[in-house]
Amino acid sequence: MPVLRLPAPCKNIMLAHINACFPEEACGILGGINQEVTTCLPIGSAQRTSHTYILAEKELLQIWLNLDSLGEVLLGIWHSHPYGPASPSRFDRSALSPELPWRLIWSRQTQNVWQPSAWFAARHGVIPACLSWAAA
Repeated sequence: MPVLRLPAPCKNIMLAHINACFPEEACGILGGINQEVTTCLPIGSAQRTSHTYILAEKELLQIWLNLDSLGEVLLGIWHSHPYGPASPSRFDRSALSPELPWRLIWSRQTQNVWQPSAWFAARHGVIPACLSWAAA
């Protein structure tokens, strides 16, 4: 099973943005090298709803350039499912590709507490992945 490694501060960054956007979906990017996330940034959604997100293109372009200047690549997207499951929606699955293989989905399905799940675009389809949080 693929493993996505994230620094501990990313969790607080994501949760702060998710809570600020609630009840709408929140989204952001994961930057780094290989399966090691070093950058976790919130990004605006061009479509603000409780069931979908579309990354704001101008913001995404600037982030992409900043990652490139740091020697990092865009690894994937993180977003929330305020009222949905912690698994990829049909829209999420259609957007996964080997060029942008990681999705981190936050859901409140368990005891109304935000919980993350990771997904990876493999050759044979979208598969669950493990999350590994570095110590703070």
